[in-house]
Amino acid sequence: MAARILDVTESAYHADPCASPSLSQSIAHTLITQSPRHAWLEHPRLGGKERTSTKAMDEGAILHKLLLGAGAEFEMVVADDWRTKAAKEARDVIVAGGKIPILGHNFEKLMKAAERIYKNAADQGFPFGGRSELAIEFTDYTDQWKRDREVLCRCRMDQVRADHVIYDVKKVRSANPKDIARCIVEYGYDMQKVAYTRAYEQLVPEALGRSDFVFLFCEIEPPYEVVAARLDGHHEEIGQRRWNRALALWDKLLTEGSFPWPGYADGAITLIPPQWVISQELGDEAA
Repeated sequence: MAARILDVTESAYHADPCASPSLSQSIAHTLITQSPRHAWLEHPRLGGKERTSTKAMDEGAILHKLLLGAGAEFEMVVADDWRTKAAKEARDVIVAGGKIPILGHNFEKLMKAAERIYKNAADQGFPFGGRSELAIEFTDYTDQWKRDREVLCRCRMDQVRADHVIYDVKKVRSANPKDIARCIVEYGYDMQKVAYTRAYEQLVPEALGRSDFVFLFCEIEPPYEVVAARLDGHHEEIGQRRWNRALALWDKLLTEGSFPWPGYADGAITLIPPQWVISQELGDEAA
Protein backbone atom coordinates (compact mmCIF):
# COMPACT_ATOMS: atom_id res chain seq x y z
CA MET A 1 0.00 0.00 0.00
CA ALA A 2 1.41 3.39 -1.01
CA ALA A 3 2.04 6.12 1.53
CA ARG A 4 -0.56 8.85 1.73
CA ILE A 5 -1.07 12.16 3.47
CA LEU A 6 -3.51 12.14 6.37
CA ASP A 7 -5.48 15.36 6.03
CA VAL A 8 -6.86 15.34 9.55
CA THR A 9 -6.82 17.52 12.63
CA GLU A 10 -4.18 17.04 15.29
CA SER A 11 -6.66 15.39 17.66
CA ALA A 12 -7.88 13.06 14.90
CA TYR A 13 -4.31 12.10 14.10
CA HIS A 14 -3.54 11.24 17.72
CA ALA A 15 -6.75 9.17 17.84
CA ASP A 16 -5.31 7.10 14.92
CA PRO A 17 -7.45 7.59 11.80
CA CYS A 18 -5.95 4.60 9.96
CA ALA A 19 -7.99 1.56 8.84
CA SER A 20 -6.47 -0.61 11.58
CA PRO A 21 -4.35 0.17 14.67
CA SER A 22 -1.17 1.73 13.28
CA LEU A 23 2.31 1.85 14.73
CA SER A 24 3.82 5.23 15.59
CA GLN A 25 7.32 5.98 16.79
CA SER A 26 6.14 6.76 20.31
CA ILE A 27 4.21 3.49 20.59
CA ALA A 28 7.20 1.61 19.11
CA HIS A 29 9.45 3.16 21.75
CA THR A 30 7.11 2.08 24.54
CA LEU A 31 6.81 -1.37 22.99
CA ILE A 32 10.54 -2.14 23.15
CA THR A 33 11.66 -0.10 26.15
CA GLN A 34 8.76 -0.97 28.48
CA SER A 35 6.47 -3.81 27.45
CA PRO A 36 3.75 -4.76 24.94
CA ARG A 37 1.18 -4.27 27.70
CA HIS A 38 2.28 -0.67 28.18
CA ALA A 39 2.12 -0.10 24.42
CA TRP A 40 -1.39 -1.62 24.25
CA LEU A 41 -2.55 0.69 27.02
CA GLU A 42 -1.11 3.80 25.35
CA HIS A 43 -2.49 3.11 21.89
CA PRO A 44 -5.69 5.12 21.26
CA ARG A 45 -7.35 2.25 19.35
CA LEU A 46 -6.45 -0.43 21.90
CA GLY A 47 -6.14 0.45 25.58
CA GLY A 48 -7.02 4.07 24.92
CA LYS A 49 -5.24 5.49 27.95
CA GLU A 50 -6.18 9.14 28.24
CA ARG A 51 -3.33 11.49 27.44
CA THR A 52 -2.70 13.94 30.27
CA SER A 53 -0.88 17.10 29.33
CA THR A 54 1.67 18.87 31.50
CA LYS A 55 2.75 22.49 31.52
CA ALA A 56 5.94 21.52 29.68
CA MET A 57 3.96 19.63 27.02
CA ASP A 58 1.55 22.55 26.56
CA GLU A 59 4.44 25.00 26.23
CA GLY A 60 6.06 22.73 23.65
CA ALA A 61 2.84 22.51 21.64
CA ILE A 62 2.37 26.29 21.67
CA LEU A 63 6.02 26.87 20.72
CA HIS A 64 5.52 24.52 17.77
CA LYS A 65 2.47 26.51 16.71
CA LEU A 66 4.38 29.80 16.88
CA LEU A 67 7.39 28.46 14.97
CA LEU A 68 5.61 26.32 12.40
CA GLY A 69 2.29 28.10 11.96
CA ALA A 70 0.36 24.85 12.43
CA GLY A 71 -0.51 22.44 15.18
CA ALA A 72 -2.40 22.70 18.44
CA GLU A 73 -4.81 25.59 19.01
CA PHE A 74 -4.46 27.72 22.11
CA GLU A 75 -6.17 30.65 23.80
CA MET A 76 -4.86 33.27 26.21
CA VAL A 77 -6.33 34.12 29.57
CA VAL A 78 -5.45 37.49 31.11
CA ALA A 79 -4.77 36.63 34.75
CA ASP A 80 -1.81 36.46 37.10
CA ASP A 81 -2.35 32.75 37.76
CA TRP A 82 -5.03 30.03 37.71
CA ARG A 83 -6.09 30.42 41.34
CA THR A 84 -9.08 32.73 40.90
CA LYS A 85 -12.54 31.40 40.11
CA ALA A 86 -12.76 33.43 36.90
CA ALA A 87 -9.40 32.13 35.64
CA LYS A 88 -10.33 28.52 36.43
CA GLU A 89 -13.68 28.84 34.66
CA ALA A 90 -12.05 30.39 31.60
CA ARG A 91 -9.43 27.61 31.56
CA ASP A 92 -12.10 24.91 31.76
CA VAL A 93 -14.05 26.39 28.86
CA ILE A 94 -10.92 26.51 26.70
CA VAL A 95 -9.99 22.92 27.52
CA ALA A 96 -13.55 21.77 26.80
CA GLY A 97 -13.20 23.41 23.38
CA GLY A 98 -10.13 21.32 22.60
CA LYS A 99 -7.64 24.16 22.96
CA ILE A 100 -4.68 24.81 25.25
CA PRO A 101 -5.15 27.57 27.83
CA ILE A 102 -2.19 29.80 28.57
CA LEU A 103 -1.76 32.80 30.82
CA GLY A 104 -1.04 36.06 29.03
CA HIS A 105 2.36 36.65 30.60
CA ASN A 106 3.46 33.09 29.80
CA PHE A 107 2.37 33.56 26.19
CA GLU A 108 4.46 36.73 25.93
CA LYS A 109 7.47 34.77 27.18
CA LEU A 110 6.92 32.02 24.60
CA MET A 111 6.38 34.55 21.81
CA LYS A 112 9.71 36.20 22.59
CA ALA A 113 11.41 32.81 22.71
CA ALA A 114 9.87 31.81 19.35
CA GLU A 115 11.07 35.02 17.69
CA ARG A 116 14.64 34.49 18.91
CA ILE A 117 14.64 30.77 18.10
CA TYR A 118 13.34 31.51 14.60
CA LYS A 119 16.23 33.92 14.01
CA ASN A 120 18.88 31.76 15.66
CA ALA A 121 17.91 28.75 13.55
CA ALA A 122 18.04 30.82 10.35
CA ASP A 123 21.44 32.25 11.29
CA GLN A 124 22.78 28.70 11.51
CA GLY A 125 21.51 27.82 8.05
CA PHE A 126 18.26 26.13 9.10
CA PRO A 127 15.47 28.60 8.29
CA PHE A 128 11.89 27.63 8.97
CA GLY A 129 9.64 27.42 5.94
CA GLY A 130 7.84 24.53 4.30
CA ARG A 131 4.92 22.26 4.96
CA SER A 132 4.22 21.98 8.67
CA GLU A 133 2.62 19.15 10.66
CA LEU A 134 2.69 16.74 7.72
CA ALA A 135 0.88 13.56 8.77
CA ILE A 136 1.66 10.44 6.75
CA GLU A 137 0.23 6.93 6.71
CA PHE A 138 2.77 4.49 5.33
CA THR A 139 3.60 0.81 5.13
CA ASP A 140 6.75 -0.71 6.55
CA TYR A 141 7.87 -4.31 6.64
CA THR A 142 8.98 -6.78 9.28
CA ASP A 143 11.65 -7.97 6.86
CA GLN A 144 13.24 -5.18 4.83
CA TRP A 145 14.52 -7.63 2.21
CA LYS A 146 11.59 -10.01 1.67
CA ARG A 147 8.91 -7.35 2.28
CA ASP A 148 6.29 -10.01 2.85
CA ARG A 149 4.79 -8.80 6.15
CA GLU A 150 3.30 -5.32 5.91
CA VAL A 151 2.84 -3.14 8.99
CA LEU A 152 0.58 -0.10 8.88
CA CYS A 153 2.36 2.92 10.40
CA ARG A 154 1.84 6.63 10.79
CA CYS A 155 3.91 9.70 11.67
CA ARG A 156 3.48 13.46 11.92
CA MET A 157 6.45 15.59 10.86
CA ASP A 158 7.00 19.05 12.30
CA GLN A 159 8.12 20.57 9.01
CA VAL A 160 9.35 19.47 5.59
CA ARG A 161 11.12 21.94 3.33
CA ALA A 162 10.93 21.93 -0.46
CA ASP A 163 14.55 20.70 -0.62
CA HIS A 164 13.54 17.52 1.29
CA VAL A 165 14.93 18.64 4.65
CA ILE A 166 12.81 17.29 7.49
CA TYR A 167 12.80 19.26 10.76
CA ASP A 168 11.86 17.92 14.14
CA VAL A 169 11.71 20.60 16.83
CA LYS A 170 12.49 19.66 20.42
CA LYS A 171 11.94 22.06 23.32
CA VAL A 172 14.66 21.29 25.87
CA ARG A 173 15.93 22.68 29.13
CA SER A 174 19.50 22.42 27.87
CA ALA A 175 20.62 22.24 24.26
CA ASN A 176 24.17 21.47 25.33
CA PRO A 177 25.32 18.67 22.98
CA LYS A 178 26.37 16.58 26.01
CA ASP A 179 22.81 16.74 27.32
CA ILE A 180 20.91 16.22 24.07
CA ALA A 181 23.09 13.24 23.14
CA ARG A 182 21.57 11.35 26.07
CA CYS A 183 18.06 12.07 24.81
CA ILE A 184 18.47 10.28 21.48
CA VAL A 185 18.26 6.70 22.73
CA GLU A 186 16.39 7.50 25.95
CA TYR A 187 13.39 8.93 24.07
CA GLY A 188 13.64 6.89 20.89
CA TYR A 189 14.71 9.74 18.63
CA ASP A 190 16.94 7.29 16.74
CA MET A 191 13.83 5.30 15.80
CA GLN A 192 12.01 8.50 14.94
CA LYS A 193 14.64 9.46 12.39
CA VAL A 194 14.43 6.04 10.73
CA ALA A 195 10.63 5.84 10.68
CA TYR A 196 10.09 9.41 9.48
CA THR A 197 12.69 9.12 6.73
CA ARG A 198 11.15 5.87 5.46
CA ALA A 199 7.68 7.45 5.51
CA TYR A 200 8.72 10.58 3.64
CA GLU A 201 10.77 8.77 1.00
CA GLN A 202 7.87 6.39 0.42
CA LEU A 203 5.53 9.37 -0.01
CA VAL A 204 8.00 11.28 -2.20
CA PRO A 205 9.96 8.70 -4.24
CA GLU A 206 12.25 11.32 -5.80
CA ALA A 207 13.58 12.07 -2.31
CA LEU A 208 14.86 8.49 -1.88
CA GLY A 209 18.41 8.72 -0.57
CA ARG A 210 18.29 12.53 -0.79
CA SER A 211 16.25 13.54 2.25
CA ASP A 212 17.91 15.12 5.25
CA PHE A 213 16.59 14.72 8.81
CA VAL A 214 17.59 17.47 11.26
CA PHE A 215 16.66 17.81 14.92
CA LEU A 216 16.40 21.38 16.19
CA PHE A 217 16.93 21.41 19.95
CA CYS A 218 15.64 24.74 21.31
CA GLU A 219 15.93 26.46 24.67
CA ILE A 220 13.10 28.81 25.64
CA GLU A 221 15.20 30.75 28.13
CA PRO A 222 17.84 33.39 27.21
CA PRO A 223 20.01 33.19 25.15
CA TYR A 224 17.50 30.94 23.33
CA GLU A 225 20.12 28.56 22.02
CA VAL A 226 19.31 26.38 19.03
CA VAL A 227 21.41 23.31 18.25
CA ALA A 228 20.82 21.60 14.91
CA ALA A 229 21.76 17.92 15.07
CA ARG A 230 22.01 15.00 12.68
CA LEU A 231 22.52 11.40 13.79
CA ASP A 232 25.70 9.51 12.91
CA GLY A 233 25.95 6.03 11.44
CA HIS A 234 25.94 4.32 14.83
CA HIS A 235 22.67 6.01 15.83
CA GLU A 236 21.27 5.18 12.40
CA GLU A 237 22.09 1.48 12.80
CA ILE A 238 20.73 1.36 16.35
CA GLY A 239 17.57 3.17 15.27
CA GLN A 240 17.01 0.78 12.38
CA ARG A 241 17.44 -2.27 14.59
CA ARG A 242 15.09 -0.96 17.24
CA TRP A 243 12.43 0.16 14.74
CA ASN A 244 12.64 -3.16 12.87
CA ARG A 245 12.31 -5.04 16.15
CA ALA A 246 9.22 -3.00 17.02
CA LEU A 247 7.69 -3.68 13.60
CA ALA A 248 8.14 -7.45 13.99
CA LEU A 249 6.76 -7.49 17.52
CA TRP A 250 3.78 -5.26 16.64
CA ASP A 251 2.89 -7.50 13.70
CA LYS A 252 3.15 -10.62 15.86
CA LEU A 253 0.96 -9.20 18.61
CA LEU A 254 -1.77 -7.97 16.25
CA THR A 255 -1.72 -11.18 14.20
CA GLU A 256 -1.97 -13.47 17.22
CA GLY A 257 -4.73 -11.33 18.70
CA SER A 258 -4.21 -12.74 22.19
CA PHE A 259 -4.92 -10.65 25.27
CA PRO A 260 -3.62 -9.51 27.62
CA TRP A 261 -0.41 -8.53 25.86
CA PRO A 262 2.75 -9.56 27.76
CA GLY A 263 4.08 -7.39 30.54
CA TYR A 264 7.62 -7.18 31.88
CA ALA A 265 7.81 -10.80 32.97
CA ASP A 266 5.82 -14.02 33.19
CA GLY A 267 6.16 -15.26 36.76
CA ALA A 268 8.92 -14.63 39.29
CA ILE A 269 12.37 -13.61 38.06
CA THR A 270 15.81 -13.79 39.65
CA LEU A 271 17.52 -10.42 39.97
CA ILE A 272 21.25 -10.17 39.40
CA PRO A 273 23.21 -7.16 40.72
CA PRO A 274 25.08 -5.02 38.18
CA GLN A 275 28.68 -6.08 37.58
CA TRP A 276 30.08 -2.92 39.15
CA VAL A 277 28.19 -3.62 42.40
CA ILE A 278 29.52 -7.19 42.45
CA SER A 279 33.06 -5.93 41.98
CA GLN A 280 32.70 -3.16 44.55
CA GLU A 281 31.04 -5.19 47.29
CA LEU A 282 32.42 -8.69 46.76
CA GLY A 283 35.70 -8.03 45.04
CA ASP A 284 37.88 -11.12 44.72
CA GLU A 285 35.25 -13.27 46.45
CA ALA A 286 33.14 -13.17 43.30
CA ALA A 287 36.00 -14.20 41.02
